[in-house]
Amino acid sequence: MNFIASLGRGFAALVLVLVVTVLPAQAATSLVPAFADLQPHGPATAEGVVIWSHGRSLTREDSESATPAYLRSFADGGWDVLRFNRPRAEDILETSAADLAARVHALKKAGYRKIVLAGQSYGGFIALEAAHGN
Repeated sequence: MNFIASLGRGFAALVLVLVVTVLPAQAATSLVPAFADLQPHGPATAEGVVIWSHGRSLTREDSESATPAYLRSFADGGWDVLRFNRPRAEDILETSAADLAARVHALKKAGYRKIVLAGQSYGGFIALEAAHGN
C-alpha cells in the first residue's frame, strides 16, 4: 500500500513537471500609458480611459510601434489613454482578448466610469472580442 501511495505521489509530481514544461508561458502583455510624456489622471478624476490595441505583423514587433497621434485628443479632453501591448509571438485572439477583458474588469473595479476599447486591424478584433466578453 505504501508503494502504491508513493507511486501515486511520484506520478502526480511527474505529470505536474510535464505540464509546466510543455505548456507555453503566459503572454507578457502590458497595459501602459500610451504617451510617455503624459501622466494618467486616475479613475477619480479622468473622464474615462481609452485602451488602444496595436495591430499584429508577421515580420516585426507591433508593440514597439508608435501610438497614433490622434489619441492625444482624448488625453487633451481629460481621458487617460493606455496601450495594450502584446508580444507578436504569443498573441492569440482568444487569450489576448480574455487578458484585455480581465484588465477592463480591473479598471472598472478601480473606479473608471467609462472605458473605451479601440484598436487597429488585429488589435481592433481583440478590442471587439474583449468588449463582447465584458
